[in-house]
Formats: sequence, C-alpha cells, structure tokens
Amino acid sequence: MTFPKEPQIITTNEDLQTLCTHLATQKRLAIDLEGDSLHHFREKLCLLQVSDSSEDYIVDVLSITDFGPMKALIENPAILKVMHGADYDVVSLKRDYNCTIHSLFDTALAAQFLDYDRFGLANLIEKHFGFKIEKKYQKHDWSRRPLYWEHIDYARMDTHYLLAMHEIMSFQLERLGLLDACMEESTCLTYREWNGRQFDELDFLRVKKATSLSKDSQKVLRTLYETRDAWSKGRDVPVFHYATDAVLWSVAKNLPTDRSSLLDVVPNKYRGVASRKCTEFLTLIEKGLADERPLPRVPRGEKRPSKTRWLNEVVNQIREWRSTQKEAGRHDFLLPTNNQIKDLAFALPKSMEELESLPVLRRWQLDMWGAEVLEVIQRVTQID
Repeated sequence: MTFPKEPQIITTNEDLQTLCTHLATQKRLAIDLEGDSLHHFREKLCLLQVSDSSEDYIVDVLSITDFGPMKALIENPAILKVMHGADYDVVSLKRDYNCTIHSLFDTALAAQFLDYDRFGLANLIEKHFGFKIEKKYQKHDWSRRPLYWEHIDYARMDTHYLLAMHEIMSFQLERLGLLDACMEESTCLTYREWNGRQFDELDFLRVKKATSLSKDSQKVLRTLYETRDAWSKGRDVPVFHYATDAVLWSVAKNLPTDRSSLLDVVPNKYRGVASRKCTEFLTLIEKGLADERPLPRVPRGEKRPSKTRWLNEVVNQIREWRSTQKEAGRHDFLLPTNNQIKDLAFALPKSMEELESLPVLRRWQLDMWGAEVLEVIQRVTQID
C-alpha cells in the first residue's frame, strides 16, 4: 500500500516535545506500542506509534530519555486515546513509565460489543477498509536497531486506520445503545496493573497449580525455577527459551528418577526440551529435594462465607437464564461470565442496592440485565 505521507520518526527529546505540543491540540489520537517480550529476559517498550487525523508518527522510545511530554499527553483526559487490544499497552506503560492512560476507546472491545466474528486488528482493517496487512513482523524484536523502512511501515499500520475505525464503530455502538458500555469497559481496562515477574522468593509459586504440589515437589519446582531464571538472565532471553512453566511443573510434580520416567511425565510437545535437558533436570531434582531452605508461607485469601444451601441452584438457574438470553439473540460478551455467576451466587444480593454494591459487575451490566438476574436469585431463594 502507498501512503500519502511518510511517517515522522521521532528520536530526540526536542522532537518529542515539539510533537507532543502539536498533538496536545487534538481531540483524538490513535496509539500503539511495540515491545520485546519474546526476545529478552526483562521486557521493555521499544516503539510508540501515534496517529492524528492527518499524519502518522513513530517514536523511538529507546532513543528518548525524557518521556514526560508523551506521558502528559497519554494521561490527559481531554484527549481520547483510540487503541486496539490495549491490555499489554496499559500495563507496560505503568511498568516502564508510571504512566496511566486516561480516556480510552479500545477497538477490540468495541468489536466484541458489536459481535463481530473476528476482532483482531488485521481482521478489522480488512473488514472496514478492504486492505490486508501482512503479519511478517508480528514477532519482530523491536529493540533491534537500526529500524528499516519495512519495520516502520509495518508499525504505522497499527495506528493508521484507528481513528477512522473509531468513527465507524462508535456510530454502530451508539445506534445499538452500547457506546457508553464500551467506554466503561475500556476505562476498566486502564485499571490493570503490571503483574509480571517479581523476582522474589514467592515467584516460583506463580507457576499455575504450584500451590497444589507436595512440599517436596515445591522444593524441586523452586530449584528448577531459580535455575531457569539464572540461565535466562545470563543470556538475556525469555525464560521459555529454557523451559516453559508446564515443563517445570510436570517434572516437579512427578519427580522422575531416570530418563524414561522423565520423558513419560512431560507433555508430548515439550519432550524435545526434556530430552535435551534430561541429565540437568535429574540433577536439579536431587538438588531440590536436598534443599533445606524452608518453603515460603503462601498468602491465603479471605474465605467466603458458606452459602451452600442455595449456591448450586442459583448458579444453575442463572446459567439457564443466560442460555435463554442467547437464544433470544443476546451474544456472549453482553452476558455474565461463569466467574460472575459464581460471585453472584456467593453474594446472594437481596436488592438492587446490594447488587449495585458488588464489585463484580459493571454499570452497563447492571443497567442491561441486573434486575433480571436479581429476579432469578430471588425466585430461587424466595426472597421478597
């Protein structure tokens, strides 16, 4: 595709200040970010793309030492930020720059509210503008320099169409009465916090199902985890280059004693890794079992009050109601999730006031079906 203008490349603090002074006059901006999480031990943001109504800009954040002007712009609630699938961008900006997005419209969320069949950015661009974008650099290491024009052209595509897409999708949402809901859901996205690797003694317990392991298995998992961290950090590569969490967990859970039993317990798709590291894993198992360090105490969440009398029936009845709503034409994204249903069953709200006080529901959900769900709960529990 040929663009009318080449994007401006920003590589100095002075140019960034000039750009942000201009962008501060805009009512809407399209923003996207590129990182290097697939290529380095400690991930970081490497590139910021931004588009206004007439031009695209590429900010080489690795060349910028003062992100302040861009931070002020992103945090300015008077400027709408249009982004696509902003989950990673939200937490990455907080992690690297202590920067919180204010006033967000997420086109991926909009596509879900509109019940599109597919809601990837490439799908939306093709749907609305008839242009197919290549995914050639989807897994590119954006920390590599220099940036070539094929990289820049690829990166600019992530924001080039977003403002026009926002106009189309916001019109469709408004017509369906869902624009406020989409804006609320986008705002909730900005509350997310960085939940990455903490590099502390509890870190190995973040492996899925780690707390379900026996004490011996937890000791082995800790040793495997620490070894993987040291190996990956020394080479500045992501930890999955050594072995995935699934491999570490399987080895720790089953405590194999020889090559054959090791390969038996590792999932098929990871057996190549297990085969190459067989001797090392068996040595680490012995090391972990002999480790005399006490295991850290696992923080426990507060216990929920037991309401088992109604729990299963309320869950089943809300799910049945949800099924009838689907049959009537409401799509999944507009209905309560399984986790929300369980939370509602535990809480057993007796009134709209109690329902509104629960943190599990959005305002738009309360308005759309809160009264209906409350009626189901009251019917089951016979609460007037």
